[in-house]
Formats: sequence, structure tokens, C-alpha cells
Amino acid sequence: MEKKNEVEKLLIVGFVCCLLLLLFSTPAICQPDETIAVHQEKYKAVKTSQFLESNLPIVVINTYGMPIPDEPKISADMGIIDNGPGNMNTFGDPFNDFSGKIGIEVRGQSTQMFPKKAYAFETRDNAGENLDVSLLGMPAENDWILYAPYTDKSMLRNVVTYDMARKMGAYVTRTIYCEVILNYEYQGVYVLMEKIKKNENRVDIGTLNPYEISGDDLTGGYIIKVDKLDPDFVYGTDGWRSNPEPEYPDAMNIFFQFYYPEPDKIVQQQRTYIKNYITTSENALTSANFADPDEGYQHYMDVPSFIDNMLLNEISKEVDKYRYSTYFYKEKDSDGGKLFAGPAWDFNLGYGNVDYWEPGIDFTGWLYPMVEDVEWGIMFWWKRLMEDPYFRDLAKTRWVSLRQHTLIDATIHSVIDSILVHTEAAKTRNFECWPILGQYVWPNYDWQYNTYADEVDYFENFLFNRLAWMDNNIPGNIIHPWVTISADDNQILVHLNRDYFSQPIMKITDFQLNDAPEGLTIQSVEYLNASECLLTLSEIVTDFHELSVTVSEKTFNSWQDLRSNVLGYIGVDEPLVLLPEIKVFEANYQIRIRCDQPELLPESAEIIGVTGQTSGKFSLEKTSENTIPHTLKPGIYFLIFRTETWSQVVQMAVIR
Repeated sequence: MEKKNEVEKLLIVGFVCCLLLLLFSTPAICQPDETIAVHQEKYKAVKTSQFLESNLPIVVINTYGMPIPDEPKISADMGIIDNGPGNMNTFGDPFNDFSGKIGIEVRGQSTQMFPKKAYAFETRDNAGENLDVSLLGMPAENDWILYAPYTDKSMLRNVVTYDMARKMGAYVTRTIYCEVILNYEYQGVYVLMEKIKKNENRVDIGTLNPYEISGDDLTGGYIIKVDKLDPDFVYGTDGWRSNPEPEYPDAMNIFFQFYYPEPDKIVQQQRTYIKNYITTSENALTSANFADPDEGYQHYMDVPSFIDNMLLNEISKEVDKYRYSTYFYKEKDSDGGKLFAGPAWDFNLGYGNVDYWEPGIDFTGWLYPMVEDVEWGIMFWWKRLMEDPYFRDLAKTRWVSLRQHTLIDATIHSVIDSILVHTEAAKTRNFECWPILGQYVWPNYDWQYNTYADEVDYFENFLFNRLAWMDNNIPGNIIHPWVTISADDNQILVHLNRDYFSQPIMKITDFQLNDAPEGLTIQSVEYLNASECLLTLSEIVTDFHELSVTVSEKTFNSWQDLRSNVLGYIGVDEPLVLLPEIKVFEANYQIRIRCDQPELLPESAEIIGVTGQTSGKFSLEKTSENTIPHTLKPGIYFLIFRTETWSQVVQMAVIR
């Protein structure tokens, strides 16, 4: 009996001790005198994985107590819980998206000082070899990133910017919000992302093996980056410093680093080739005839990618743009051979989130001209490119089109609102774990007394003010390219006006015959120069007066397909007839029409809306410039110019 009483007493004492332990170790609120680190540890001790239920996928990592280093990667187990849209995910549910081995390390440079760490990891098989898998629906690969929003307290900057870039058409990393548990401790909201890598679903360029050291094999693919140099950077082995001839005035010579193939895998012939290609490209860019479409920078650089990259950088006005986290890739010559700008990367210090660089908190002003001959100076490439009227006009054309179709304010607002709804519960847990709202985190500019809603408002205000400023200040004129054709025997000469072909490798599938007789096909396409190519057809076409050609946007620098005149319009075997060049500008409720051959203008022109409804008709004087007042609402319109011998349609945007 005494033994039984002693056991009961011990059980009661144990229960009371456990109860007291729970009571005194569970802080509901971070007290003012508690540091973030102390509160975080208390929170983790209580808010363990067993309590986590989320609408976001849950990523669970177990290193079995091993600390995660900067490098090399250590082995760990990882599981992902994703029960699908509309279903909650709870720790304890089966690992139904992924369950297996990974190698993991801390990633980043300046961000490594934050207590919330970002990680790079690779999926592996049981033997420790790389294993390509699909994570959360993203295409299969083995290299991944867990981005840890910390200094960006809105947790929006990277994801929203990548979404804009994706809508612009180029590859950019895919992103999925998730919550992370590391060694049974809650870590907060993360973003699962793809690492920049050569892959058919990422940077889609040709594979470059160590034995490919000559011919077309040697010409691609390559990925090069401009970024901070690692402490162990070795000149020649890891990269090189450019030295263009002639030099660009007051500009820093650029450090280029090998990215793919990696420095320890690229062979000397490949190092030499890509270094020489970049050097030749720079020399063309700084040369006196840099704007020549056949011999200048266009011969080496993919113009549309450089324009989109610049516009995205300018939207964010991120302090490191054109300086760090800047990537380029080059195709094999057989695929076109051009140097592309991208993929875009790292925008968490953009949109006013920087206190040590005054221009970064001002939504006005351009970033690309800020070229200085200092170690932290930006690349001069885009400043030089904007000195070419064609590049400048094409950038203006692209911007107006994006703002009317792709990067519309309402669309961007919708993306942000959907993210806020999607992360509503998770962001509360994140800031309970990391109570940094209203506290300074390097390099925040606007942070005092801020709530999460304040952080979102600050980001949105900068973004939309910036977009509006760019609408009103982007230089240049809108380009309206067109295609004309003429025939001789079984060949059609295609002439591109006011634009240039983007690469010398042309595909038959990028040209379409319209109103062609049955059986007539294109046999080959020959690139002649930046403005002309020659189609060889299966039979003589001189009598097919209704025949026209549609040229795909894939072949030239603009972003829309172009349809030519019909052959009968200009006459077979006659010299190529060029239409008058008509430019249209709208500002302050006035339409300004400029024409290089005013004597060819019709007596009047018509305005058509995108729905096809006529919005107005006005008279024209045969002068080089006509000014027409209007009361049109904001939107896209088409101006129709018709004479007995020709007609031309010019797109116009009305922006307020």
C-alpha cells in the first residue's frame, strides 16, 4: 500500500511539474524588453511542427542536428506535404509531393547575416547522386532554392517582379510560397524557387561538354554572370575583367564570371571562346558604328532580351541592378548564336527598400545612365544601347505595348491581392516567429512603426508611382514596322522596314504564305542582311498577285507578327516600293502625325478602336506634321490611312 501511495505521489508531482513548465515557457506576446532572438527561441520551443496547419505546402527538413554550413552541402532528409488547392496541409500528413534525400547549404551573400537563413539544396538518390524530380508541380530538376523573405517584409518584391518578367515572355525562375520546418522547428514563410541553370525548362541552351572544343559545338551554350566576387575568385580560372577597345568614357571595366559550364568544369578552349565573344561584343558596342544593324552590337546581342531586362530593372530600381546578380547566356551558332540578357534575378532591395543609396528611394529618374568609373559602378552597356535611336525607339515601343496589354495596373494589383489572400494566415505565423515588423532590418528605409499592411502599401506605392513615371518619361518614339515583298521567278524578296531580323538562322515555319494556290510551299529561307531575306518557293509565283507573306515575330526584334503587301500591289519584278513613314504620337489630348513624304498623305484618316468601332475621322494637310485635337478615352487605337494605291495602319496608345 505504501509503495502504491509513493507512486501516486510521484505521478502527481510529475504532472504538476509538466504543467508549470508549459505555463512558464509559453509567451503569447513578445514583451518590449525581449530581443528578437530570445522571443524567436521561445516561439520555436512552443510553436513546434506538431501544431502547424497551413493552406501553403509544408517543407520539412531534417539534418539530424547537424548545422547547415555555407558550403559544402550536407546530407539531409526532406519531405513536402501538399494536399492540393483548397485543402489544408498539416504536419503529420504523408509526404505526398516529395520524400527523399537532399544536399543542403546556406546561400546568399549579405543575407547570410540574417537569422532567417536562405538555403540552396539539390535532390539526391539514396546513393547521394543528383536526382531530377518535380517539386510542387515545377519541371523536374535537382537544383533548388528556398528563398527566405526577411529584409523585404512585404514578402512580395521578388515574387511580383518574377511574375511580371514571366508575363513578358522570357524564362524566369518559378516561385511557390511554402512554410518550412527545420529539425522540428518552425522557420516561417519561404519561397521555393528554381536555381538558374541550363535546362530545357530553365535556360534552354545547348549542352556544352568538356570535349566540345571546336566548330559549332564550341559556340554554346554558355551562362555568364556579373556579380560580387567570391573571396577565392581566381582570374582566368573563374572569370576575367573586360577591357573594351575603344573604352567607354567614365565607365568601370566589368568582371565576368563563368557560370555554365562551372569554373571547375569549363575547359580552356571554352574559356577563351566565350571571353573573346564577350570582348568582341563590347568592342562593337563601343565602336563608332555601333548602331549599324549588320556590323554593330546587333550582330552579337539579342536586342529584345536586352530591352526587357532593362525595363524590368528600371521598374524595380533595385540598387544592385546592372552591377550584381546580372546574367547573360549565349546560344550555339546553329541556334542563332546571339548573347541574351537574363534571366532576371534578385529584387528584394528594390522598390525603395534601401537606406544607403538615395536614388533607390526615389521613384523618379533612370538607373541605366548612372555609369561611374568606380568599383561599385554599373555596367555601361545599357547606357550605350540607349544612345542608339533604334534601340531607344524599340524600348519605347515595347514599354507602351506592355503597359497596354501585359503590365496593366489592374493586372498587377490582382496578382498582389491574390498573394495577400494566399499567404494571410502564414504571414501571421511568420512574423510571430520573426517579430521584425516596426523594427529596423538592414537596409530598410521605411520601417518605423510599420505593420504588415504598411509594408505592402509602401511597396505598392513605389511600384505604381514608378510605373506611372516611366509611362510619362520613357524616351523615344513608337516604331511601326512593316514588311514588303517582291517576286522574281520562284523567289520572294522579303524586306523588313523600320525593324531588323534578330538572327541569321531562319526557319521555314516562321514564314506563312497567304492566299497561296494549293501545293505552293516554301522550300528554303536565306538570310541576306539585317533587313532582307529570300524565300525560295516550290514553283514560279510571278502570276500570284494576291499572294502575301506573314512573318513571325520570332524572326525580328519587334513583338508582333507582320503581314506583307500582296504581290500584285507593287508589281512583279519592279523595284521595291516603300510606303511613306508615318509616326503618330499622342499627348495632352492631341494626336500628332508626322510623315516623311507628306505629298503621299490621303485627304483624311480614320480612328478605329480595338473593338473595330469607328472613333472618329479627320482631315489631313499635306505637311510633314498634322496636329489633331481629340477627346478619346485611354486605350489602344488604330489610325487608318488610305489612298487609291496604298493603305497603312498605325497603332496609337492614349495614356493618362
